[in-house]
Amino acid sequence: RIFGVVLSIYRSFYSIATWRDPILTFWLSIAGTISIAVLLMFPWRLAFFLVGLLFFGPQNWVYRIFKEHFLDDTKNRRPGRIVRAFREMLKDDDGNGVWATNSRVDDKVQS
Repeated sequence: RIFGVVLSIYRSFYSIATWRDPILTFWLSIAGTISIAVLLMFPWRLAFFLVGLLFFGPQNWVYRIFKEHFLDDTKNRRPGRIVRAFREMLKDDDGNGVWATNSRVDDKVQS
């Protein structure tokens, strides 16, 4: 039963590709002509502008302000509030930072 369905689909594609089915190839050529006409009149400049605005738009400006306000570490060389809170969460039970400069994870695992 499944093989019969697959075979009928194959036969229909074969008849379309060889232009042997007059009704289906007529509708295929009409649909192709209409799609060409629509794509020629499509406002590509506006579409690409909206896509560019979506990917590179004002959210990046908002992110820059957020980054400068919360994640700025140039003032007095202190990281922002969110970074400090994140580093505080990452401390182990002894109060040592995870990325301590004098120890490595390999040394802790071996001992």
